[in-house]
Amino acid sequence: MHYDAAQRGAYRALAKLRQEGVIGAVGAGMNHWQILQRFAEDADFDCFLLAGRYTLLDRSAADSFLPLCVQKSISVIAGGVYNSGILADPRDGAKFDYDDAPVGLVAQALRLDSVCKAHGVPLKAAAIQFPFTHPAVAAVLTGARSEAELRRESSRCCKRRSRRRSGTRCATRIDGATREIFARAQGKMMLQPPLRTESALSNYSEFDYIVVGAGSAGCVLANRLTEQADVSVLLLEAGPPDSSVLIHMPSAFAYPLQSHTYNWAYETEPEPHMDGRRVSCPRGRVIGGSSSINGMVYIRGHAKDYDGWAAARGLEAWSYAHCLPYFKRAETRLEGRRRLPRRRAVRSTSPPAK
Repeated sequence: MHYDAAQRGAYRALAKLRQEGVIGAVGAGMNHWQILQRFAEDADFDCFLLAGRYTLLDRSAADSFLPLCVQKSISVIAGGVYNSGILADPRDGAKFDYDDAPVGLVAQALRLDSVCKAHGVPLKAAAIQFPFTHPAVAAVLTGARSEAELRRESSRCCKRRSRRRSGTRCATRIDGATREIFARAQGKMMLQPPLRTESALSNYSEFDYIVVGAGSAGCVLANRLTEQADVSVLLLEAGPPDSSVLIHMPSAFAYPLQSHTYNWAYETEPEPHMDGRRVSCPRGRVIGGSSSINGMVYIRGHAKDYDGWAAARGLEAWSYAHCLPYFKRAETRLEGRRRLPRRRAVRSTSPPAK
């Protein structure tokens, strides 16, 4: 969100200090590889700290970011290798990205744990060693809270530290059993679909309707279809349930916006009239879609847009006047009519939803 300020301010100051010999390297750290990739493309960085995006469960940084770091001789420090705890203790209620882990991810972590146990390798050891399978990774940061914990963590990963911008890489000892675990993690094991959260799913061999995407429209459509008792509906969603307190607390809306658990984190193409900047375009990856991560902001759209659609042949029912009753049906409001203007009411006057 503050990319330009960091690039034009902090980076220039640090680059000058490096040139003067005051500091030896310039780096940046976060859990969004997309922003770090922009830094790598636009400036001369020595190292990056990337948290949680190259792990046994999340390898989203592997396709473009890490290869770019190899190309530009940028050392990567892999942090968050336990993904907030799920890879340290996989169980129901485990955390992923500081929130309750979706059922599918817990199942994946448990399958990984069973493979590790079959080879006599602790899951935490595999989680620490996995990032070193990529040549861009120079070190792993585990976030130990004490010297004793640090010693335990370091014993799980034997490595000789070398490497800087000379191009030599950190040598890491990874035994055959661990390599097999990594191979299986990157193969079909991690491509299995998440477990279905609805136990009733097994009772059906076919459905009357399949709705793909449990965003605002998908949820409403599925709900309306199931008002008919004899209709079966399968609602498919790539993301987790919207049960997190961070979603239901309006003041915490920034957290799901920044979380890859709930946000597809799209970006625009470089904008030519904005000095080539890419603009963040959050889209919900959760039941409820973008309406679950937008801080309860609601807007109907401009009446002229609806009337413009209605002018097209076959879309007459999309006029604003025709859609208005449905808007009012979907809305609730605390004030009721007493605060509405004297002109014709355009807002719902129903009691607040329970």
